[in-house]
Amino acid sequence: MKKIIFLLLTLSCCFSGFAQGKFFEECENIPNVTTVYVSQAMMKMVSGSLSGVNSPINLSGMARKIDSLVIVNGETPEAARKVEALAGDNYSTAKGYELLMKVTESDSKMRIVYKSIGQELYEYVLVVNEPNEASYIIITGSLTPEDVQTYSKKR
Repeated sequence: MKKIIFLLLTLSCCFSGFAQGKFFEECENIPNVTTVYVSQAMMKMVSGSLSGVNSPINLSGMARKIDSLVIVNGETPEAARKVEALAGDNYSTAKGYELLMKVTESDSKMRIVYKSIGQELYEYVLVVNEPNEASYIIITGSLTPEDVQTYSKKR
């Protein structure tokens, strides 16, 4: 499970930054919480360099459709509880998110949800909860679920 999470975090770092929202800003000053913001300008800089990457996923194609990325990681049990409390039910089906994927392994849980947040604009949220850690990766852009499927096919 940790290998999958690490791979997803690594891939996410290739993408663009998320307009810093309230959740991100509240998490920035919590001890033992790492926050990562990558701007859309950075995304544009990396998208060209991804075309030569040997990957079954077309990272360059995906990168062009991603406008923003935020990563919030609570690294201790106390920090994880604070991050989860701040996130609350903001990324739940009650708030209009659709569940794309859910994995439960021992005491670790991972889910990916998404929703439309505007005309041709989507928000994807990857949530990983472990006993001593909580991570949220929030990606916005024009990347549709169909695009994810298309770009994930072998080249």
